[in-house]
Amino acid sequence: MAKTSTSSWHLVLTAAGLLAVTLIVYWIVYTMSGVTDANTKATTFGNPTTLLITAFLVVFLAAAGAVVLAKMLWDEIDLSKLISESNGDASTSRFQFLIFTFVIAGSYFLMVVWSLTATKSGSPVLITSDGTLNMPSIPSGVLGLIGISGGSYLVSKGIQKTAEANAASSVTGVTIAAGGTGYSQGTTVAFSGGGGSGATGTVTVVSGAVTGVVMTSGGSGYIAAPTVAFTDPGAAPGSGAAATATIG
Repeated sequence: MAKTSTSSWHLVLTAAGLLAVTLIVYWIVYTMSGVTDANTKATTFGNPTTLLITAFLVVFLAAAGAVVLAKMLWDEIDLSKLISESNGDASTSRFQFLIFTFVIAGSYFLMVVWSLTATKSGSPVLITSDGTLNMPSIPSGVLGLIGISGGSYLVSKGIQKTAEANAASSVTGVTIAAGGTGYSQGTTVAFSGGGGSGATGTVTVVSGAVTGVVMTSGGSGYIAAPTVAFTDPGAAPGSGAAATATIG
């Protein structure tokens, strides 16, 4: 019961805090916007209720972001792989994408904050005297750099994943599902499909049944397990043997 009561008080205090910050933001926008005429304010911000709701949403999102940052600082959110690959190696593509994103987002935020109080020829920069809202524009060159940064990250990840697939895609073994009957000692195995090539192996036959395959070469380039086929060169070739290949 005490725990439930404590949680309720936490919710009440959180709601009160959000409301207080919302009212502060509301007051700052109205008083620091540089707009003094009531009609112009109504044209720019809409009715007070709309502005209050907008301010609350902004404060709520900011609070949610603050909670995430706090959890990062307290190690409740693992950031160990933020700029590293799944194997722990450092990733320069992740690092540059992260830094570039924060630089652009932070710079734009500072521009908006500056515009709240900045004036030009005695008129506010962010909100003109006729109530027009002039948000800072991002130069096309910067937008192009954002696209290049994101594109380079995607391309590098694609190259990396392709290289990893090619490096690790070889046939590592064969599992016999059915030994069949009548096979001779000269029976051979062939691997087909799977996108790769070069896999070879030696077939073990005991009492006319295929009992195993010893890999002599895993091949390379396999993106899926190849099909396993047995061929008996004897006069009365055996039949019924089946197996599946494993890649890795």
